[in-house]
Amino acid sequence: MIYRNFQDLKLSALGMGAMRLPGLDIPRLLDLYNEHSFTGGGFIAPMALMAVPEEKHPSACIGCRSCEKVCPQQIKISEAMADFARKMGA
Repeated sequence: MIYRNFQDLKLSALGMGAMRLPGLDIPRLLDLYNEHSFTGGGFIAPMALMAVPEEKHPSACIGCRSCEKVCPQQIKISEAMADFARKMGA
């Protein structure tokens, strides 16, 4: 899913606050992805990810889509994580 603007993805990430599956902090990663995508890169997301264990990075998403099955906004999270990982050079 392509978001038209920062606010669309930000609201989606915030709406998923209760959705915590084992492994990745999806709302936080979507927030960082959002920031990185809509600011044209920068240093905030890379710096924030430095404080996160490697097994919790977007590149750790295995694409099982179990998060998408319970996402109330029907976000294609696996695609966002793959794009984020690519943008982070993983």
